[in-house]
Amino acid sequence: MARRRNWKAVGDCVRTRRVELRLRQEDAAEVAGISIATWRLLEGGVREGYRNSTKVAVAQALRWPQDAIDRLLAGASSGALTQEAEATEAKLAGGTPFNPWLARRWSMLSRLEQKRVEAFIDEILASRRQRH
Repeated sequence: MARRRNWKAVGDCVRTRRVELRLRQEDAAEVAGISIATWRLLEGGVREGYRNSTKVAVAQALRWPQDAIDRLLAGASSGALTQEAEATEAKLAGGTPFNPWLARRWSMLSRLEQKRVEAFIDEILASRRQRH
């Protein structure tokens, strides 16, 4: 019974974090590379135990450390995991926040398409500079 309660608490933390990131369940599952059914089971705390690869993928989709799900099961605070992950991201990105949805879609583009997007962004920024 205590184990099921732990998974329920993990599901609650996963749902809260997903909402904080403004992700729909479908988007979060896609970023994680798992089925929407599996995501919903996890958030609902319905099932006990998942493959390690699934736990890591969920944690990464939520911008948490890879071992976050196991740490939540052991009683860690989701807030502490989020702070830890955000500090690491900020250090790696030079202070710029990381967006898993954008990163996933970026990786789906060909190099030529990425160049086009970069040129488009440069045009937007140049037009902003001209207005200010």
